[in-house]
Formats: sequence, C-alpha cells, structure tokens
Amino acid sequence: MYRSAKETRTIAWNLLKKHYWNVFGFVILATLIAGAGPIGLIIGGPVLIGASYMMLRTIREDNSKDISLLFKEFDDFGRNLGIHLLALLKIFLWCLLFIIPGIVRAYSLSQVYFIAKEHPKLTPSEVLAKSTEMMDGHKGRLFALHFSFIGWFLLAALTFGIG
Repeated sequence: MYRSAKETRTIAWNLLKKHYWNVFGFVILATLIAGAGPIGLIIGGPVLIGASYMMLRTIREDNSKDISLLFKEFDDFGRNLGIHLLALLKIFLWCLLFIIPGIVRAYSLSQVYFIAKEHPKLTPSEVLAKSTEMMDGHKGRLFALHFSFIGWFLLAALTFGIG
C-alpha cells in the first residue's frame, strides 16, 4: 500500500534534517536562477536538473555540499533546454484550456527533471512521456502531499517567505 502524506513528510524530514541549510540554499539559488525572466527560461532547465541531481545525491549518498552540482547539467545544455522548454510549452498550452487542465498536466510532468538526470540517453519528448506514464494514477497522491503543506505555504506568503 502507499504511504500517507504524513508518513512521506516524516521520511523526507529525516533524510533532510542533516542537510537542511545546504539543500535550502540550493533550492533558493535554483529558484532565483530559473525564475529570472528570459535568462531563467534559457538556463532554467539545466539548473533545475542540477538541483534535482543534488537532491537525489543528498538522499542516496548523504552529500549535498558541492555547489557545482547545480551547474553540472550544462554539459548537455541543448537536451536539458529542450526538456525544460517542451515541458513549459505543454503546461502553457494545457492552461489555455482553463487552469485546471494545466495544473493536471503540470502534475503529469512533475518528474521530468529527475527522469532527465536518471536517463541521460532519452530525448526530451521521451522524458516527458516517461514522466506522464510514471505519474499516471499518482497525480492525486502528489496533490494531496502538496496540499498537506498548505499551512507552510500560507505562513510563507504572509511573511514574504520568511516563515
């Protein structure tokens, strides 16, 4: 059977607590870079894949201090840019149908950066297809996990990110 959102959060916290500030810094830096307008649109893919790699490495190897991990995916810039732009384009086009289909599509494509790192030989369209296949039947569970953090999101919004 599947874990509840509470069990998943507990497991994640136990993995994260030793490296909290390192991971927090990586995530803030990756978010700032990926959200930096047109520049972020271009370099966001490799940076977000690098951030995904850093998270996977922290969980698997207990190592999260190497900031160069964030920029490691520039070696395959074209592929990673393609993955990022294709995912954003698909989410945008689905949002044109109304916001809910766009959100559902975003959940379908939520694993593209992890898959891109784990399967470097896949083309951008294959990465997106694999994420969609992987999330088939699990989008609701991911939504429930995200919704379980609603209190933290509200606190962050009310304190402009400090909370």
